[in-house]
Amino acid sequence: MFERLLVTIASLNDDGHSLYVYCVDNSHSITSSNNLMLQRIKDDGLEIDFYIFIHEDVVILNSNLLNDVIHYFSLGENLGAMGVAGVKFMPPDQIFWNGECYGDVYEDRGGGLGRVKFRDPVGEFEIVDMVDGLCIVSRLDMPWNERVDGFHMYDVSYCRDVKNSGYKTIIPKQDSPWFIHASGYREWNQQKFDDARMKYKDIYGI
Repeated sequence: MFERLLVTIASLNDDGHSLYVYCVDNSHSITSSNNLMLQRIKDDGLEIDFYIFIHEDVVILNSNLLNDVIHYFSLGENLGAMGVAGVKFMPPDQIFWNGECYGDVYEDRGGGLGRVKFRDPVGEFEIVDMVDGLCIVSRLDMPWNERVDGFHMYDVSYCRDVKNSGYKTIIPKQDSPWFIHASGYREWNQQKFDDARMKYKDIYGI
């Protein structure tokens, strides 16, 4: 799957911008993986304007992604993070799809390609509480909270930390989906999700 992502990364219009690709494999959590990547970037002495945290099972459809990222973050210094699907206000149960969702993405969970289309932003973008972790773009050199371990609630946690740092998370207006999330069939473990949700609520005092 990662090789397929690399092909779509190579097809991006970079317009002279430098693009560095880091892969972290076999980690026990998303937050620790992303922090390891951030540390490798620092060790390499790179100066980064934007970080694109993307799952290995994502296909990039928007070849103009880099320019779109630059455009949207230019619309306000208080814009800290961006994604393509998420929720306006996080519901009390901390299950984002139970709230007022925005965004647009293709997905394939093993049964064929489908489109998950929520509300469209009224203007160029919608300010939201959180975005799904399939791809989160950030302008912030900010660590991920590793107390939120495993593979659930990491995206909720990061967006909350963005908000607590005085920045906003947005979903841009998409004429058509920018990504395919081709995760394939994975058996859903409700207990693991509920445990992660309760742990997140405990960490953030919700």
